[in-house]
Amino acid sequence: MQKSVSWIILGLIFTAVSFFDQFNTVMLTAGLIFLISGLFMYRKIENKNLYVGLTSMVLISMSILTYLQFSNPNYGGSVLFNGIFFVLIVLVGIYVIYRFPQNWKL
Repeated sequence: MQKSVSWIILGLIFTAVSFFDQFNTVMLTAGLIFLISGLFMYRKIENKNLYVGLTSMVLISMSILTYLQFSNPNYGGSVLFNGIFFVLIVLVGIYVIYRFPQNWKL
């Protein structure tokens, strides 16, 4: 199996898991980053600006949604665990934005 297809499948799994039981923006963020990266690898799109823009937009919008989810008084999940996991996902997302398109041409 190609690396890109496995990234797409992993992205779909994370995205599907985010909708079970209670909407989880942390898992959705991870799923969308894997999905975007996998699609760029599969289609062999080497546009750095488009990739960085899409991934940054996902990170910013999911940061806002995660803040809104955590600040809701009816939120029943573990704020500490999901907060730490979200910070790790953002750091991995920033690393992926930096590292993934490094060998692409402009």
